Amino acid sequence: MRSKSRRLAGWLGVLLTALVLTFVQAPSAALAEGNVAKVGDVEYATFDEAFAAATDGQTVTLLANATTKGLDVRKDVTVDGAGHSLAFVEKGIGLRGGNDLTLKNLTATMAGVGSTPCLDFGWTWMSVCAQPDCSLTLDNAKLTMDGTDAGNVHAVYFTGNNKLNLQNGSVLTIKNYKQDALEWDGGDGGYNVNITGGSKFVSDYNRSGFTGTFYATVDASTVDVTNSTGNGSNGTYYTIKNGSDVKFANNGNWGISAWRIDMTGSSKLTATDNGYSGVWTRVLNVDASCSVDVKGNGTKGSATGSTGATNAGISFWGNGKIASKIERGANVVISNNAGSGIYTGQKVCNLTIGSATITNNGTGACNVNGTGADMGGGIYNVGTLTLDPSVVLYNNHAAVAGDDLYTSAGHTMTIGAVGTDWILDDCNHAIDSWYDDSADARWCADAASDNHVVPVAAGEHAGVVALKAAHGLHVDYAYVGDAPAEAQLPAPATGLASGTAFAAAEQQAVDDWTFDGWYVDEACTAKWADGTELGASMTLYGKWTRDPEPAPAPKPQEPGTTTPEATKPAKKTSQKKVPATGDATSGAFALLAVAGLAASGAAMKVRK
Repeated sequence: MRSKSRRLAGWLGVLLTALVLTFVQAPSAALAEGNVAKVGDVEYATFDEAFAAATDGQTVTLLANATTKGLDVRKDVTVDGAGHSLAFVEKGIGLRGGNDLTLKNLTATMAGVGSTPCLDFGWTWMSVCAQPDCSLTLDNAKLTMDGTDAGNVHAVYFTGNNKLNLQNGSVLTIKNYKQDALEWDGGDGGYNVNITGGSKFVSDYNRSGFTGTFYATVDASTVDVTNSTGNGSNGTYYTIKNGSDVKFANNGNWGISAWRIDMTGSSKLTATDNGYSGVWTRVLNVDASCSVDVKGNGTKGSATGSTGATNAGISFWGNGKIASKIERGANVVISNNAGSGIYTGQKVCNLTIGSATITNNGTGACNVNGTGADMGGGIYNVGTLTLDPSVVLYNNHAAVAGDDLYTSAGHTMTIGAVGTDWILDDCNHAIDSWYDDSADARWCADAASDNHVVPVAAGEHAGVVALKAAHGLHVDYAYVGDAPAEAQLPAPATGLASGTAFAAAEQQAVDDWTFDGWYVDEACTAKWADGTELGASMTLYGKWTRDPEPAPAPKPQEPGTTTPEATKPAKKTSQKKVPATGDATSGAFALLAVAGLAASGAAMKVRK
């Protein structure tokens, strides 16, 4: 038995040794050869060798993570990363002769790269450049371009009829470039950016995100342009659809600057905290399903007026032909911008707003210099403006005229009635109408005198019109001192015109209290006389006095009851009243009486 065990142990030892030698001495062919890429069935030790070997229309497939010294694309090539990574370590990408490059299933990086391999073209001041008719496509791929240490260069530069395609969940991140993320050469050809299928474009800390007349389609995807030192965008036609989310925030100058913006299919546009206007465009169309959020812009812009709108929330410029429309139902919020909420300038602008909330603009609160709106804190209109009655427009401010609305000479606007629940932030009173708020006659209803309260009806208005959603003269009520708990303070009387003969509200009687009346002063020294004409808004002070408690009446005696001893009359007595001691006269009379009685007794004895 012992010998069999020894033989078995020996055989197991031989077997284990053989297995170990197999794993140690026979690695995989790929690792043994060091191949990282292949074209067809041919493998290559470096990616650049494989790329050079690929012919027009072929695919280079990564077998492992790889590096490249740069791609001079002179043929249509697809790079399939197969889940691996590709790092650009010297040069970027140059696209020539109308050819296309597709990066798919790949994670690529380009850090500190400030030149393309196309030195014969002089493309040494960008990371990616393309001749006309070329395209760069990311398909389920990620490309991160970091311009730190790349020099004073652009990231991507197009020369005409180019396409940048991000599709199938791709992500292109461009950051830290001293020049622009996307730049054009100023030509007439189409410069196309297509971001589709859940893809994302990110520009962060570049000079600009989009610079030039690109045709950018964002379809069920995301655009995030932040922290640009200049404009977030400068030009570009944007089509934003199918639930896309586009954000331009904290850019140094303009937020999203566009020739045209068309939004459909529950998409969202956010423009916040930009140095100049959040949105600058010639045409803006927003369907009922979309959202637009424009807040806190104009942080360093100049005042609005007849020549500029650098600190407005949305600025419309240079369009006299194509109408813009925000459909009723759209969720549009324009608030807390330094200048006007909306500024329409330069050429005639035809703008219809079906729904929007436009509040608290024009104050200059977010501006580094405190620069707000000169005129039209809510909307400055140079053109044709139509506001649906559902538009919420109040509590905006302008330094010169028209806190909420201003229309310049030669132009028109049509407005609906004010809302029933609007409250004026100047005084916390209910807003009841539009009022004239002209430069030489600003609305005022709360001064002690010299009020200017001129209501303006809803409807169409032409020529210079300056309006504020406000209220007429008002009379408030307050109690002075104690008041019964049952007393009801009347609601303020609002919307009153100067010269109105006013009668104070009546007070319902309260048991045990007397209402003394309404007084014009808190000390209650001067009573208000009903029928007096109002010259200003005022507060009437009501005074209540508690009635004095009456003296209690005697309680009537119930039949059959006995009068208490304390109330019974004194019983008569036959006893003579004893004079008080100490009365000398009475004592003398008593002595005389005693003496008389004694004498009478003596006489009776003698007679006997």
